[in-house]
Amino acid sequence: MTEQEFLNILESSLSGELPGNEIRSNVQYYRDYIKSQKSSKSEREIMEALGDPRLIARTIIDTYQLSHPSKHYGKNESDFNSRQYQDPEVHQADTSYEYQESKGMHVSERKLKAIGWAIGIGTVLILLLILGTIFWLGVVVLKIFVRFILPILLIAIGITWIKNQIRRR
Repeated sequence: MTEQEFLNILESSLSGELPGNEIRSNVQYYRDYIKSQKSSKSEREIMEALGDPRLIARTIIDTYQLSHPSKHYGKNESDFNSRQYQDPEVHQADTSYEYQESKGMHVSERKLKAIGWAIGIGTVLILLLILGTIFWLGVVVLKIFVRFILPILLIAIGITWIKNQIRRR
């Protein structure tokens, strides 16, 4: 892979995922890095040392998203300045990024939090169902024990006691 191919793949992989100035900044960084390495290494060695530009792009995107959690960019440049978030709880006039940011939580973060609560409630309900089933089974086993096994045990104990009494005499 040549330097230009590397930079083109890197730029296209970042396109639509980051704002234009971030893309240009990262591509320029790698262009400068490659240029600085050319004095001591061949272009092939530099490209091999850098690795896959798609993987580098994914790392850059992930890092950018971690450091800018409330920003979400669409696939074209016009989305960068006026991204509208869809939230059924909020009136259409209040769906701007600024409104979402003022609430202190991104729409997807609220959805994840709601999903977390739903999973928690579901888990509690399943545990209650399991405990209820275990309790019910315990009651059934206890009823069977009291109705059938306990009388047989009492009769067996009584017969054994009577035999022991008869042997002693």
